[in-house]
Amino acid sequence: MATTKGIMGWVDLGGAAGLNGLRVTSCGLKASQEVSTMDTIDSAYDYTAYRLGPVRIEGDLAFPIPVKNNKWDTLLEIAAKRDPLQGTLLTNNIDVTAAYDHQIAYRYGSCSVNTYSVSISSEEAVEATMNVIGTEREPVGKVSIAEPSPERVLTWNEVEVNAAGGMTPTGPSVTSFKSDQVKNFSFEINNNTSVFFALNKSIFAVQKNIVAGKREVTGSIEISWNESGLANHAYLANAKNGKDNCGSDQYITVDLVGNCGASSPAQVKFWGIVYNMEEISLTNDFFMGTQTWRAYGHSGNSYKAISLGGTAI
Repeated sequence: MATTKGIMGWVDLGGAAGLNGLRVTSCGLKASQEVSTMDTIDSAYDYTAYRLGPVRIEGDLAFPIPVKNNKWDTLLEIAAKRDPLQGTLLTNNIDVTAAYDHQIAYRYGSCSVNTYSVSISSEEAVEATMNVIGTEREPVGKVSIAEPSPERVLTWNEVEVNAAGGMTPTGPSVTSFKSDQVKNFSFEINNNTSVFFALNKSIFAVQKNIVAGKREVTGSIEISWNESGLANHAYLANAKNGKDNCGSDQYITVDLVGNCGASSPAQVKFWGIVYNMEEISLTNDFFMGTQTWRAYGHSGNSYKAISLGGTAI
């Protein structure tokens, strides 16, 4: 049979994810296994012994975010929402089915989100990348691929990014910066998810042994430096007057417009922002600066770094 092009494939996220028929730009999710030699002394000069390593299921899904049905909210929840008592991800049973053509398709079972990154760039679609870790790969046989109807995706002009707050108790403050000064904004939620393989007569992982670790919430903002409120802020807060930097109640909010029959997505708020030193240069172009940040959480959000619609996640 002749090889078919990737245009015949599709990806589906089932289980508790609720993202059936997700349109991806690439799917790098795969099974991998290391088979290594054993350095035995056995009177031969060729290796005669080998061992099998565990089968690991991991990879990236890249996709634009659909406008309809508030997928923005759904994606954030499955990437970040945790059991408040155990710290485990509430969505740890995503089944990713990848059909590579009409004949070959695999289901990657019981996946958890390791990292979730979102990039919002001027004049572009809102792009997301999700790295997941799963348990095993199962063939699902011949599949029938339905032709999807056209669907609009989220674009830069439907997003507003703002910031406010001040450094406590006596440090300099960023009273605000406005969305009309921001050119590019991105964030990443890193759950530092890891997996261990048990002595259970299986070369595969089991779902309960894929565990999210300490969460890192980081991001980057490219902003017009003129009257942005960020100019020299990190230098003063973290370096020159570091003795006064005893905490942060600064925050960044991301608001979206509701379209295509969907209600407005919930406001996302990153709490306890600490900015790193800016990167700036002078050219014959717009005077822009790039500043990275990390969210540490704050008492106003139950000491969590993210809230969605006013609820800490």
